[in-house]
Amino acid sequence: MSNPLDLTGRCFGRLTVLRLHPEPYVSPSGKTRGRQWICRCDCGNEVTVSQRSLTAKSHPAGSCGCLRGESARASAIDLTGQRFGRWLVLGRERLPKPLAGGTAYGWRCRCDCGSERVIDRSSLVSGRSKSCGCDRSEKAAERALPSGENVFGRYDGTAVSAIRPGLRPLKNNVSGVRGVYYETSSQRWVASIGLRREKIKLGRFVDKEDAILARKAAEEKYFAPILAAYEAERA
Repeated sequence: MSNPLDLTGRCFGRLTVLRLHPEPYVSPSGKTRGRQWICRCDCGNEVTVSQRSLTAKSHPAGSCGCLRGESARASAIDLTGQRFGRWLVLGRERLPKPLAGGTAYGWRCRCDCGSERVIDRSSLVSGRSKSCGCDRSEKAAERALPSGENVFGRYDGTAVSAIRPGLRPLKNNVSGVRGVYYETSSQRWVASIGLRREKIKLGRFVDKEDAILARKAAEEKYFAPILAAYEAERA
């Protein structure tokens, strides 16, 4: 018969096992019995934890409960208005699909290119999600020609490939025009334009056509001079 497992001195998350508890663990139903251990948490609390909970492969015990409290408090921090890469946080919203750990809420974010998405807090604060993917497209465009001659180019701090007229909007764009989207909170069409990693708000409009006109006018004001100067330099 194998010797009982000695957990003394071992660490499980924030818990350090001090010694074996003199009494066995008995489940509420009375059917399950086993060893239990006295542990000290990093926060200073001492708790008694069953060996089964410490060594479980799925969701093992890792603290006296303080970790859950800290996670709950961190999740409650309002991220509205904060920026994470190209994301601007608009507000808290239910995730399309709950995460494996049970998290049901995330944060609606707007990318500098105008697209919106609901993202979980961990992905934002860890830096795993910094944009909708538009930055990768721009970098790929800049590396398009290995010879060094970049037909897409950058000029005056702007990726020329991203401001050329006639670019198709992203698949999740319901307006059909880049930089124009519907804002559910205000029930208005919003027009914006991105330039040199800055987002310029052009206004909110009741009619989509007015928002599109504002976007087109901004393209003529901001994009057209850059494109003209870039083409002149290449000529």
